[in-house]
Amino acid sequence: MIWDAAKPSNPFQKLVGHADHVMSIDFHPSKVGLLSSCDSNDEIRLWDVNDGDCKLIFKGGSRQVRFQPRFGNLLACSTGNIINIFDVETNSIQQQLQGHVRDVRSICWDMSGNFLASVSEDSARILCVSGRKCLHELRSSGNKFQSCTFHPDRAQILAIGSHELLELWNPMY
Repeated sequence: MIWDAAKPSNPFQKLVGHADHVMSIDFHPSKVGLLSSCDSNDEIRLWDVNDGDCKLIFKGGSRQVRFQPRFGNLLACSTGNIINIFDVETNSIQQQLQGHVRDVRSICWDMSGNFLASVSEDSARILCVSGRKCLHELRSSGNKFQSCTFHPDRAQILAIGSHELLELWNPMY
């Protein structure tokens, strides 16, 4: 459901269609009426928020969905230990990134949309999307990684959340 914060008792729109728990949602950065969602059944949906219609359904994301910042041409989705990069315009998988041993728990784009970070319990990775390769990897020292986000001003710094701890990682040092 989508609510107007000024009228919380009245839902703005109900988006109905997922058959399992919705695990992640993300708005398109420039098409403000476009929302992506994924469920624990590996189903990804693209929604028109204004009319409540599901515009597209495809498989490949059960944990997180994240639109590429600024342009939104790409949609990164994680399922198991794989990250799928979908081309939103052609509705096709552009890339499939592997390398994590354990399930990917979190993904995020840097502000340029050129790099994608991912974390599993045992490692954090920074990937070059155009080069289709891992540039940097940080192994966990036993503290299970759960989430990540790039610093908004310092693109090389990744914040990683784990049990009772936040780590700032700059792979250049």
